[in-house]
Amino acid sequence: MPSTLVPEVKVAGLVLRQGTSFELGLLKNTVEEIIAFAAFVDPLPLHVDLEAAEKGLFGGLVASGAQFYIEFHKRWFVPTVGASVLCGLGITGWNFLQPHLPEVEYSGRIMVLEMAPKPEKGSVRIHWKYTFHAPDGSLASEIEVRVLHRLDP
Repeated sequence: MPSTLVPEVKVAGLVLRQGTSFELGLLKNTVEEIIAFAAFVDPLPLHVDLEAAEKGLFGGLVASGAQFYIEFHKRWFVPTVGASVLCGLGITGWNFLQPHLPEVEYSGRIMVLEMAPKPEKGSVRIHWKYTFHAPDGSLASEIEVRVLHRLDP
């Protein structure tokens, strides 16, 4: 994407600028929620089998790396800007820096890294970055997504 600073765009009623960020709230998953999510998305033993997970690297069950992104995406992105989405353009920088443990409360944040508006087409490419933090504030996971949005008229 171009690195030219775009002053602002309006998408789904929000005025967005490079650097605009939103708090996504908190997420604390139970063992049952972790297993249910992983059983459908990522059924590896460290995510779905308590006994196998206890013998593994983390000494217990951990959530799938996708769970932070999917759950926060469903809670904030879809209801807030989902109606403006024309299509997804790609995912990069998906890093799992700490295990996502059961019964631990994590926070999420999303930020606009770059925007490339095409007013003549009524659209804007937005490069979003999600970050997920452990209770001590340390970075647990991050993911960057590029999305083509419809500009507000």
